[in-house]
Amino acid sequence: MQQVDPKRIAIFGASGTGKSTRVRQLIAERERVIVYDVLHEYPGHVVATLVDLMEAIKLKWDQPFKLIYRPAIGTDREKELHNLSMALFRVQEPYKAGKWREPITLVVEEMSTCYNVSMRPPERDGFGELCSMGRHYGIGVIGVSQRPAQVGTNFRGNVSETYGFRLAENTDIQYFRQKFGSAVAASMPDLAVGECQFLKDGKVERVQFQA
Repeated sequence: MQQVDPKRIAIFGASGTGKSTRVRQLIAERERVIVYDVLHEYPGHVVATLVDLMEAIKLKWDQPFKLIYRPAIGTDREKELHNLSMALFRVQEPYKAGKWREPITLVVEEMSTCYNVSMRPPERDGFGELCSMGRHYGIGVIGVSQRPAQVGTNFRGNVSETYGFRLAENTDIQYFRQKFGSAVAASMPDLAVGECQFLKDGKVERVQFQA
């Protein structure tokens, strides 16, 4: 299977800005993908429990897969993300041991609803551990949110690439001012659909993707 470096990627932007299109483009480039679909928006092979998800991974272990993990409405989203993260550490243990070299990518939708800036105890912060250590297990993360300022810092502080699509809320623009600088932040409310500020390796580039 084609290997993609297990990066941690942030995709931020208001609704209707083109960020979902970019997410789908990135998913298409990867062979083994799990989407934590808290918004119930993704088509595909949907499972509703962690047990069913692990069984689906087991059945598809040596082939490409794209699985949609969609817990029921009312689920404790933060705790379930913790449980999912810890399960992925176990799944990818062969990668860390050098016995298996296929990475896996976890897509987390609307992160402000399942991994916000609140402090959390270790028994609820498996995702924070994944953001810090997941690369050693071949686990990449694509985190998506309309409200970057409300997303937990363990994710924001560990990303290697950030896509900033149009934003309007002052607190979110302030986050980009701190990370990108004043000139970039000033452009955020005026970006066209599909246009973003892209940060990688300390360099910022204004990019237009097909929306």
